[in-house]
Amino acid sequence: MEKLIIALVMALASISLACTPVLGAQNSITIKDQAEFKTYQMASTQSDPGTRASALEGFLEAYPQSVVEGTVLNTLIDTYQQLRDVDKVLSAASRLLQTDPNNIKAILLSVLIKKDQCAKTRDAQTCDDAAALAQRGLSIPKPADRSDADWQKLTGGIYPTYRAAIALDDTVAKASRAAAAAPVTPPPPAPMPEIAPPPPPADTPPTGRS
Repeated sequence: MEKLIIALVMALASISLACTPVLGAQNSITIKDQAEFKTYQMASTQSDPGTRASALEGFLEAYPQSVVEGTVLNTLIDTYQQLRDVDKVLSAASRLLQTDPNNIKAILLSVLIKKDQCAKTRDAQTCDDAAALAQRGLSIPKPADRSDADWQKLTGGIYPTYRAAIALDDTVAKASRAAAAAPVTPPPPAPMPEIAPPPPPADTPPTGRS
């Protein structure tokens, strides 16, 4: 778990450049409803990570169609990472991908977590999910506002993770197919039980004749 936490921290640092424009665009959106705005402001400014996470989740429940949903989910990813809660990082990233399917941050963190789960459990569905997300990450085109140099630097850091997830999924799938195709060796027959010999005949008693 500690290695995964470190990997998540490094991943967040490596993609901060790519995520900045997205977050900036979200933050420029105005919340018109004053009650919603106050609730969002109160939740997002909580200093304690646990309190902030609970408040932000409450905001999403109260305003599921909010224009700042993406910003809130981005903040939740960072907050759950602070809390070292990997399962909730994955949950927030998965929800973000429902509204922003090509979000680089959400894809990379999801691949890292699911690849780690795949390596530990060899669960086929988990491995397939990691590989599918990795394929999506590899297919994302360079944003128009990103320079070639910045894009190459970013993808040079994250593409190896994607390729490793795809390779692991392939390894697990091959092992599963090999196990299914292997001939089943029947168990050896059980040994025959030993049968005790019959007892010797009893001595014939005398007849009493003289």
